[in-house]
Amino acid sequence: MNSFPYAVWLIPSGDLCGQLGATVGDLAVRFNAPPFGPHLTLCSGEWAAGLPALKTAMAGFCRGLAPVWLGVEGFGHTDDFFTFFFIRLIDNNSQRLFERAASAINSSRPAKVGPHISLLYSDRSPAINRATAIDRAELVQEITPILPAQISFDSAQLVMPARGDWRDVSSWEVKYSIGLNQANAD
Repeated sequence: MNSFPYAVWLIPSGDLCGQLGATVGDLAVRFNAPPFGPHLTLCSGEWAAGLPALKTAMAGFCRGLAPVWLGVEGFGHTDDFFTFFFIRLIDNNSQRLFERAASAINSSRPAKVGPHISLLYSDRSPAINRATAIDRAELVQEITPILPAQISFDSAQLVMPARGDWRDVSSWEVKYSIGLNQANAD
């Protein structure tokens, strides 16, 4: 059986998910970048045991996991496609959460920059040097007033790129969704 790429996302709760989604959408339009749903990547990797087994592993991890609250630490950025501009999250217990995910879902790894919610992916256009064309300090000033001190996450999604390339954001597919504290894999 061939392996396939996957990611397990935690999804912000309630109205904040809609507000963050609107912010991501606005930034995507303003800077000609790909739109995506707001999420915290809990873990990702390559899976070889088939989709049903991955769903079962994810459901097992979510079983007994209460909604997660992470504090907003500020903003961060890199020149990497997926972490061009993001909200940095922190919690004293978040490392344990990521370790539990890696243990429950074999072959997974956490995000390199730690817990975060991306707001803007960089575009692959060689015509634009994203690092200099976008004033991230100005974006921080603009977005800070709408951020709460903490963000809650009450569901998880299993996401896969349909064509195998994560940079092809339009091909991402949610293969499974589960509320935290729910145990049945569909």
